[in-house]
Amino acid sequence: MNKAGFYEVYTPQGETVIAANIDPLESDLDPVAKDVLDRWQDAMDGQAVADGASLYDLQQDTGSSTENRLDLWHWLLLIAALILISESLLSNTYLAPRRLEQG
Repeated sequence: MNKAGFYEVYTPQGETVIAANIDPLESDLDPVAKDVLDRWQDAMDGQAVADGASLYDLQQDTGSSTENRLDLWHWLLLIAALILISESLLSNTYLAPRRLEQG
């Protein structure tokens, strides 16, 4: 079955039609190059290498920007919580029964 198309498959349960549209890039059975396999195995071991620098070195270079993003994230969360609380308090005072009109 080397061609794309529709095939009839006969099984004990009956006849079935199967569509086979194989992507040549996904079905390439050539062996993986040694350097690609080594990089993949290093990445799986946590020793990812990008242009001669280890992942640890890359994190050291961008550590300050990561901390700034985390600080910004915390501030945005605090602002969202304050808005939520103030909206709840404002809506409770707006919807509360008026006690002066009842008496």
